[in-house]
Amino acid sequence: MTRLSVVLSLLFAFAFVDAGHGQEATLIFVQQPNNFDFDEQLIEHFEANYEVVPFDSTDPDVVDAADEADVVYVTESIGSGSIADAEGTIFQSLETPVIYAEAFAWDNAFLTGPVAHEDFGNTGRGEALGVSEDLDISESIYITKPDHAMAGGFSGEVTVHTEAYSVNYAWNEALGPGAEVIATADEAGEFPTLFVYEAGSELEDGSTTPGMRIGIFVGQSSSVPEIPSPIPFDILSEDGLALIGTVVEYALGNTGLPGDYNENGEIDAGDLDVLSGWMKTNDLQGDLNSDGNTNMVDRLAWISDIQQSWVGDSNFDGEFNSSDFVVVFQAGKYEVDTTAGYAEGDWSGDLRFDSGDFVTAFQGGGFEAGPLAAVAVVPEPSSMTLLLLATMAIFSRRRKR
Repeated sequence: MTRLSVVLSLLFAFAFVDAGHGQEATLIFVQQPNNFDFDEQLIEHFEANYEVVPFDSTDPDVVDAADEADVVYVTESIGSGSIADAEGTIFQSLETPVIYAEAFAWDNAFLTGPVAHEDFGNTGRGEALGVSEDLDISESIYITKPDHAMAGGFSGEVTVHTEAYSVNYAWNEALGPGAEVIATADEAGEFPTLFVYEAGSELEDGSTTPGMRIGIFVGQSSSVPEIPSPIPFDILSEDGLALIGTVVEYALGNTGLPGDYNENGEIDAGDLDVLSGWMKTNDLQGDLNSDGNTNMVDRLAWISDIQQSWVGDSNFDGEFNSSDFVVVFQAGKYEVDTTAGYAEGDWSGDLRFDSGDFVTAFQGGGFEAGPLAAVAVVPEPSSMTLLLLATMAIFSRRRKR
């Protein structure tokens, strides 16, 4: 929770800034009176950080208002037909980011395929359970991409409900090519419940979305007799509300993700490459330990505390092992006089890939030790030395040939 607290504090520090203009962001809240109590409480929750303008989905002015807004939130109380039109939805051509909490509008917006209760739906319904027993009501969802800014620092199972309840779901194979899945309704990862299409990405029907489109987990209880209907606001847990807030902030462009130096909304090797450049000029943007210098100490802190892995984990799978050698040598930059990134073997931060990088990586003690959080068993020095020499010899011979 420590990392989560840091992330959320950064996110909401930016909540009142709209694209650098220093004004409160405007959120168009699209609703109908089907669950007025839930919507009113969610609006009140959003009003702590944004200018919220409620609109009935049938209001003819809602599209123009959405076009001028910073983000659109379509709540689950709407009837999906009220925003459907010949183009998909009434928001289809807008560059404004749209968050759809109504799963039965996902097909209209071409976020999923068209088959209800299979391509998309709500968990807990008989139709959903006919697809998979994993689509039952639950307190939790499962983060599949914890390094994405929209995950808000969460990982693994996240309790989004105070008691077992329904969430929205899609089917992996029913999403478009441009979808990026952040969380699923099932532990196996087959049924996304939080996903994003970035602006310019390809939707399910092959069209390109002009603005960001997000499918979010907030579901409904229709046709699920075991749980209260309509959806009560207090069914959302503290973590569930925090995750909703993170999604809105991401839609506004405020990733607030610590260590995301290349600002792509993810923690990846590119961030370390930016840090390498800052190390050369002592740019204090990379001074993680606040000692007045940006150096190898900060690099190691980024790897252990933000990446949560070992030096040498170039494929970002959480471990440092032989698969990382495959990645870096395939880049073809070993002892070549050219700039190399972390994913290309630059483990020491000098923007080159040479024998010094092996020294740096093995000094970290993570080779074949498993994930950082596990109990590490460092290989005997003789084994590491033999492996290092053998690897270097193989690739030196290949380079000479």
